[in-house]
Amino acid sequence: MNNLNTNNLNYKFAITIFVSIIYIFSYTFSQFLALNPTLPGMTGFELSIPFIPWTIIPYLSFYIYFVFGLCFLDMDLFHKSHLASFLGTFFSVIIFNIYPTSLPPRTMILESGGLLDSLFLFLYSVDATTNCFPSLHVSVTITISYYLLKQIKSYNSKLSAAVIIWAIMICLSTLTTKQHYLVDVIGGSFVSLFSILIVKRIFH
Repeated sequence: MNNLNTNNLNYKFAITIFVSIIYIFSYTFSQFLALNPTLPGMTGFELSIPFIPWTIIPYLSFYIYFVFGLCFLDMDLFHKSHLASFLGTFFSVIIFNIYPTSLPPRTMILESGGLLDSLFLFLYSVDATTNCFPSLHVSVTITISYYLLKQIKSYNSKLSAAVIIWAIMICLSTLTTKQHYLVDVIGGSFVSLFSILIVKRIFH
């Protein structure tokens, strides 16, 4: 049994890393194709949202959430979650190329030389200002959260609460780090919902 569990975990981890490489390649390739991206204006509500430096931590924790969240799932939900995440990424990449959008010039660097400043500089060095709509951070987070909650809500309410709080923090951090517009968050939510519904129909 221990060997079986270890093999399953190794399989999940290998598949997740492999798929992550495909996601990164697709995302990066879309950035190079984003010619003359649209610069959407911010609503009054968005302008009132403060820049909160420490929320770079939950923003970057998305990558931990993605890998360990998927690997935590049983095999059935693991495959469904991967399929839904793949569909969401596929739809998003199409939108990135049909309707490329961009953030305004980034000026939110602390210039303190501290950890948070280093994290923002790292983020800005690997993530261009394009590929805003829809937010992949939001769509993938919601998708994984849905399948995580399906698995754990029946036996561990505290863990369910932790999943919900972590997911909300990731989604909100896209706004408080000024990495996305509000419409990107809404768009990412709809992409996730659409992808989950398609997977439901496939496995119905």
